[in-house]
Amino acid sequence: MNLADTLRGLLRRWYIVVPGLLLAVVMAFGAFTVVKPGYQRTATQLLLPGEGTVPAGTTNPYLFLGGLTQAADIVARVMNSSRGSGPSRTSTPGSR
Repeated sequence: MNLADTLRGLLRRWYIVVPGLLLAVVMAFGAFTVVKPGYQRTATQLLLPGEGTVPAGTTNPYLFLGGLTQAADIVARVMNSSRGSGPSRTSTPGSR
């Protein structure tokens, strides 16, 4: 069955196609007006020490944050995010 046969079949059954299209347009407009968009945005920002405060040849700038509190906060935020905890939650039976 090719495109021409499909279009001929739809034209032959126009009395089913036209009300179906009208119903689809009315329902789409109804859903568009009833459902209000909801947006939520969150962000975090980590300020790493500048190049002048980190010794030359350092490979891990997180060690120079001035303590482990900020590094622990980073790890906690990543593990609590959906990207960080998603794979472990889906692979653990009985978890939500």
